[in-house]
Amino acid sequence: MKIPLNLGQNSMSGSPAKATASEAEILAAQKGDWVAKKKKKKKFSPLIQSLAAKRSDDPAVVAALVEAGQAGLHQAAKKYRKSVGADKFSVFSLPYIQKAMDRLDKNRQNFLSRLFSP
Repeated sequence: MKIPLNLGQNSMSGSPAKATASEAEILAAQKGDWVAKKKKKKKFSPLIQSLAAKRSDDPAVVAALVEAGQAGLHQAAKKYRKSVGADKFSVFSLPYIQKAMDRLDKNRQNFLSRLFSP
């Protein structure tokens, strides 16, 4: 079963925008470049906000989950290796983002159990 993720809308075509980052940006963020970190955070914010909105309706909780998701994204950038490939970074970073959100959301066990629970 595929889970659709809201990655934002491309203003020109109306098709979903892809959360991708260039390898140079990821490596620069890994080394501590603030501009690269900000670009990466901006590119992945629709994905992180979508995941947070699926977990809670409370705006305060969603904001906390977004913050935790951004921390997970930074953790994924630190763990990134060139062998993964920049085009697959969004898939690579997803478990790190979800794990960071799961740590914050202690009331439930994990993301998949929330999807399939009654």
